[in-house]
Parts: sequence; C-alpha cells; structure tokens
Amino acid sequence: MNLSRKIWKCFGAILLVGTVTFTSCKDKIEDPFIATGDVFVQRVKTETSDKLAVSLYTYSNRELKTVKATAPGQGAKVYDLTITAGNNHVFSYLPVTADYVTDMPTNGTYSFEVTASDNSKLTITDLLGTQSLAAINFKTAAFVDGKLKTTWDALSGCENYTVKLFSADGNTLLYVGPALLSTVLDFSFNSSTQGWLTGKFPVVGSDYLVQVAGVKFEDGVTVDKGYNVQFVSLASKTIKWQ
Repeated sequence: MNLSRKIWKCFGAILLVGTVTFTSCKDKIEDPFIATGDVFVQRVKTETSDKLAVSLYTYSNRELKTVKATAPGQGAKVYDLTITAGNNHVFSYLPVTADYVTDMPTNGTYSFEVTASDNSKLTITDLLGTQSLAAINFKTAAFVDGKLKTTWDALSGCENYTVKLFSADGNTLLYVGPALLSTVLDFSFNSSTQGWLTGKFPVVGSDYLVQVAGVKFEDGVTVDKGYNVQFVSLASKTIKWQ
C-alpha cells in the first residue's frame, strides 16, 4: 500500500471540506486489512467570523463499506464517514454549518469502526491534541506579470502552506499548489503551472475563489505527516481570472 503524502483541502459547505489524495495497490485478499484514521481541527476565517470544526478521515488498502467515528467522552458525538472524491479507499466526514463553533472542539482519542467491502472489520484510533493555529492573514491576491500572486503573513506554529483555486461557489477544486515551507509567504501560478486537476482550466473573466491554508502536524510525527494533521487554518478571497 502506498499512502500519498499530498494533502488537499477542498472548499465546500460553509468554507471548507477536506479530501486527501490517496493511492493504493490493487486489493489482494491475502494482504492484511490495514486502515489509518486522522482527525484534525480546521479554522475557517471569513470577513464576518472565525470558527472551528473537526474533519475526520480513514484511509485503507481495501475498498471500504462503512466507517463510523466516535468522539471521546460520555455521550460523545458519532460521525458517519462517507466515500471521498469517488475513491472508496478514502472515507471522510466533512464539516457542515452546524459543526462550526467558536471554541476548540473536543480533544482526546477518537475511535474509528471500519468495515471493508468484504465485511472485514477494524477498530483504529487517532488522538486529537490541543495545539492550534491562529487565523491566517491572507493579504493579497492579484495578477502580476501574467500570474495570480497571493501573499500572506507568517503564521506562528505553521509547518506548511498550500494555495488552491476553486470555482466561485467553492464547490469544485481546480488547482492545488505544492506544499510550501513555513518561510515562504507568497505563491504565484497561471494556467500552465503544474497543479491543475485533469480537465480543469481557468476562463478569463470568470470569478474564482483562491484559498491559502496553513498546516500544523501532530507533535512528534516525522513520517507520513499528511496522515497526522493536527490543525489547518484557512482564508480565501474571490478573484477574477485575467
């Protein structure tokens, strides 16, 4: 099984839903059933609010049938995860409006009950810590020398930044930039820059949503960081493609 380390954070719901790219070897019945879960907090900043919600993911080397995740604590919330981006090796719970709150969501150990398409079952866990990021300050988004250039202020504790482009309504992901070091505070791209999803291209004169994401991984993680996210801070701006 090959777990891709590239994270996508796709826009939807209020401002954010998430998907993660995932590749797997072809299912082999003799291979052990393996799955991993990840729960993280995402902060979404708009002009009128700054709120938080949890996102949950499960990735597996087998096609999945159902996934349920339970938050820690007595009477805790149960999340039904669903297939993500048409890939039945990846199930997720993507926040809806009612999930967003002003306080940090419940931390602790989240339990995932995972059922494969052949009815094999696993129980896995992931620990959500208390570490967080402040709201990211997205400074500018403008065309410079034929490229859309975005700039933002440094975010304390952030380990990577990523820039993405979505349809104007935020429902369709079009472009995903590379993971940028925490010292990089700007990024430029155009229609020929690597990162456009297959069949997705910008139209001159059309509106789009450009988003900057700051990512913090779980403490102590040195490998497979993309599957051990602790916190994501996002902000976006509407632009007209030139």
